[in-house]
Amino acid sequence: MEFSICLLSESYPPVIDGVSSVTRCYAQCLPAVGGRGLVVTPAYPGVRDPVEPPVLRAASFSLGKKLPYRALWPLNLRIFRQICNFSPDILHVHSPFSAALLARLVRRRTGAPIVLTYHTKFSYDFEKYLAFSPMRSLARRFLLSN
Repeated sequence: MEFSICLLSESYPPVIDGVSSVTRCYAQCLPAVGGRGLVVTPAYPGVRDPVEPPVLRAASFSLGKKLPYRALWPLNLRIFRQICNFSPDILHVHSPFSAALLARLVRRRTGAPIVLTYHTKFSYDFEKYLAFSPMRSLARRFLLSN
């Protein structure tokens, strides 16, 4: 029996870090265990993905000069429809920000459960990258809402 997993992450090549490596590896390994994967991640200017694993690049925006990441626009009807048409059995979220928000919207439509994997100590990152204390507090609240 084939199953399908939609992997959502703000970290995916061309960004190279632990999260992007794990997400890519999961998507590449799914066919070997009878599954199919779909990666949903932010678009980066000039980036082209190989055919396998399938990758949906969502419209995105920069998170600033200090961070190499981009955030995807979670309210993207085209991406939302493509994920729903993929009919995921599971939504596996690898970053608890805009990807998690998109997963929540898809869950409402498809009923697919969400698995959220935390790969880092976000409180440390918030202290390091968010100088404005109210922004750190807001980021923590959003993180905990997942």
